Amino acid sequence: MKNFGPLFDRDPRDEGEAGKQEGMNRAETNASSEFREAAEASVYQYALHNPEVTVNDMWDGLQALGIGTRENRASGPVMTRCAKRGWIEKTDRVGRTNRATRHSGNVAIWRSLIFEQEAA
Repeated sequence: MKNFGPLFDRDPRDEGEAGKQEGMNRAETNASSEFREAAEASVYQYALHNPEVTVNDMWDGLQALGIGTRENRASGPVMTRCAKRGWIEKTDRVGRTNRATRHSGNVAIWRSLIFEQEAA
């Protein structure tokens, strides 16, 4: 078989993951600290009272507080940070976004690890 050199010596998945991380870091850096803190608090509160969480819930909480960001991609790093804190874990399921700017795209469904079901 012909040797095509370095073109096929690399694993494109490694480059894709590196690009994903770079984009998430850039999005997080460009979001205000007020946004990051309020977004985490929104995820925490929603996860405390619900068995599943999506970024829809985070955005709904932020909207109720009147907090936004020009960097809408900052939601990914927020959810990842909340997972690292042990509040949520990603499932293999997706749902539809409720944000018009996302045009009914898919969002990951996260399972709450801190859900406290209220006694009936």
